[in-house]
Amino acid sequence: MFARYKKILPALIFLLTSFVFVPAASAATLYLSPPSGEYRVGQSFTLSVNVSSPNQAVNAADGRVSFPKDYLEILNLSKSGSILSYWISEPVFSNLDGSIKFEGVIPNPGFTGAAGRLLAATFRVKRAGTAALNFVSGSVLANDGQGTNVLDNLTGANFVLTTGITLPPIITPPPTPPRPPAALALPAAPAVTSETHSDPEKWYQDNNPKFAWPFPAGITGVNFVADHDPDTNPGTRSDGLMKSYQYKNVADGRWYFHLRLQNAGGWGGTTHFGFNIDTTPPTDLQIIPVEREAETVPQVAFTITAADSGSGIDYYEISVDNASSSVWRDSGDHQFVAPRLESGGHTLSVKVYDQAGNVSAGQANFSIAELPSPRITDYPREIESGELITIRGEAAAGSLIILRLTRPDGSDKLVETRADEQGRFVILIDEKLPAEVYTATAVARSDDGAESAPSESISFSVFLSAFWQWGNELLRWLSLIVPILALLLILILLILSSYYRIRHLKQTVRRESREAAEALHKAFDFLRQKSCDQLALLEAAKAKRVLTKEEASLVESLKQNLNDVEAFVRKEIGDIEKTVD
Repeated sequence: MFARYKKILPALIFLLTSFVFVPAASAATLYLSPPSGEYRVGQSFTLSVNVSSPNQAVNAADGRVSFPKDYLEILNLSKSGSILSYWISEPVFSNLDGSIKFEGVIPNPGFTGAAGRLLAATFRVKRAGTAALNFVSGSVLANDGQGTNVLDNLTGANFVLTTGITLPPIITPPPTPPRPPAALALPAAPAVTSETHSDPEKWYQDNNPKFAWPFPAGITGVNFVADHDPDTNPGTRSDGLMKSYQYKNVADGRWYFHLRLQNAGGWGGTTHFGFNIDTTPPTDLQIIPVEREAETVPQVAFTITAADSGSGIDYYEISVDNASSSVWRDSGDHQFVAPRLESGGHTLSVKVYDQAGNVSAGQANFSIAELPSPRITDYPREIESGELITIRGEAAAGSLIILRLTRPDGSDKLVETRADEQGRFVILIDEKLPAEVYTATAVARSDDGAESAPSESISFSVFLSAFWQWGNELLRWLSLIVPILALLLILILLILSSYYRIRHLKQTVRRESREAAEALHKAFDFLRQKSCDQLALLEAAKAKRVLTKEEASLVESLKQNLNDVEAFVRKEIGDIEKTVD
């Protein structure tokens, strides 16, 4: 061992021993303490790894210890009280490999003695059997300045592990010394809680219950046990200093966890915490159809039973033909009545749950027979509207007959009657039906709700009498002619209205045009008069003097323009009068 520290170990030992050299003498031993013992499943205990070197000072030790991982598990390692002051590597353990490793150094002048504690491991018992713990390897180095390995012997330990989680026989503790005058108050019964089984009245599938409790200052011991007795005293042997504990793979049943705490004054009150475990599904699920009066009865009852030796039956989930399931709780008569169903084969699916949520499932197949379909034997193929329609047939005796009368547009009319003791029935339709072709089918229904398939479809036509046919034909023609006549009348009225409107408009335009022509004549005459007056002035001036060339040209131009304007006005007025006329 210590191979990876060969280069530095001599110098480290040299410094720790302060240059003191002690000749080699007796051999050293690595051993486990206690070497044997008996512990129950779930109990914890502490095992020390010690060194013995009565005649030789040693200053370093290392080792590897193996333990059966299927029977034991390590809760923690402790270096408290160790003679090793310097750890070359921190002590480690593995519950997967079942091993402990440690390497450390003791300062000068080293250790000499029969029981030097190196470290301690707290184990918990997982299952019953025997457990052998052994050193796989180890070394103890002398405090001689040369690191001489003086290990001569490796001693392991063997333990007997008892079965169950019940308390072993109580061992009477040895007499305790007298208490000091001021006695310390005993711990109160601790308040136990469980994150896995919180309700003492409820049943759980989880068979690994975990419990926790407060850990006040000054507690020197914790004692607990689980069994089926609600009043067990867990005893006075401490199971270690811990705040919680979890059992593994506890059997089904009603259990009680008992816990008490110890301080310097002694053991305090006991807490009894109930918990219930059920991991077994219900058994013997029976689904038996109850006998019916007839196979055609559409509502079937079932006798449903199951057994559960643990928590007991809680409820059932039931569905028919894979429809949505519903919860059913047995009132004690074990009778479940399925909903009314159509004829044919069906499946009743049942799941039964116990109080812990365990479930079992089963199915039962059953069938509902179909009523014989009615047979229509006599009916009219053609019938005049308003006449009584008689339809005869045969069906199951005493059954209700429902005739469905269907028109071409898809609308339905239902007519009911009942078959007599011989199974004959007559359906009478006395209302006036519109003239159309009708189809009809009939179904039979028993008093218990069973229903047959529809009968074969029949067809018949309803026609109108000759009088009604003539009247309908007349109405049909009138329905065509009257709208046409109405349209013609409206068209004539529109034409006449338009004619009179146009005529009135022409008269108005003619009157307005004449008035405009008269006003234009008057305006033009006034203009002509003024122009002539101007021309007369020019003519008078011409008699006195010779007109200038521009004045002469103006006189001629004015005369010509007056003539042109008069001609244009007369032409336009004449055109307006022609258009109006």
